[in-house]
Amino acid sequence: MGVIYGLYCSCDSCSDFEIRYVGQSINFARRFDRHLRDAPHHALPLGRWIVKHGRENICYKILEEVENEFLNEREVFWIAELDTFLKTNPRGLNCTTGGDSGHIGVERPESVKEQIAATLRGRTRDPEIALKTKRTRHEREHQNGPPKRSKCIFCYPDGRPEKRWATHSQFHEPEGYWVEDCPDCDDDFKQGRPSKKEHQATMNGPKVRFGKNPASHSRWHVNRGILNPECPHCLSGQSSESD
Repeated sequence: MGVIYGLYCSCDSCSDFEIRYVGQSINFARRFDRHLRDAPHHALPLGRWIVKHGRENICYKILEEVENEFLNEREVFWIAELDTFLKTNPRGLNCTTGGDSGHIGVERPESVKEQIAATLRGRTRDPEIALKTKRTRHEREHQNGPPKRSKCIFCYPDGRPEKRWATHSQFHEPEGYWVEDCPDCDDDFKQGRPSKKEHQATMNGPKVRFGKNPASHSRWHVNRGILNPECPHCLSGQSSESD
C-alpha cells in the first residue's frame, strides 16, 4: 500500500493551512524526511518554500491510501482536485501534473528491461562531456572546498603526486632506523643507523621498564615536565645539565 499526501505550512503567515504540494510514496516517513533534509540543496519551488517558512513549520496530511499500481492515477487526481500545479496556480508547488514517478512498487517487465539494456548497450561517453564533468566537479568541490584529490587531473595536471610516507617521520626518523623500501630513507639518512631488522633484533632483548626508545621518555616525562629517577633518559639528562 502507498499513500497520497499533501504538504502545508502551519506558521502565522499561512494560517489557512492550504495544501501547496501533493506527492505519493510507498514509504512516507522516509519520503517526508527527505523533503525536509534535501530542501536547502534544491532549487525547486518546493525546496525554496520549505527553507523560507522553516522545516519545523512544514506539516503533512495523508489524503488517501491506495494500492501501489494506482498511485500515479490518484496523484494526478489530487493535484487537479487541490489545484497545486504551478502553471495553473501560482501558489502551487507541483512542477508537473503528477503520475510521472515511474513504476513505484511494480516490477518492470522483462521486455522493458531488455529494451532499456539494448538502448544503452555499446554506448560510450563522449570524451568532451566527461572532461567537462570533471572540470565542473573540480571547480565546485576541489578548488574552493575540500583538499586536492590525487586522481583529479585539474588538481595535479602533471600527474599524481608521490605517495607520502608518514611512517618515516613517525617511526623511522625518531627511532633511528631505516627501511629499504622507504624513499625518505636515503643514503645520508642511513649513515650510522641500523636497518629495521637490526633495530628489531635489539628491541627483542631484555625488557627495560621504560624501554630503549626515547620517544616514551619525551612523551611522558619531557612534555609533562616530570623527572623519573628510574628512567635512564631522565638520569642522563640530569647528568648533562649538572655538567
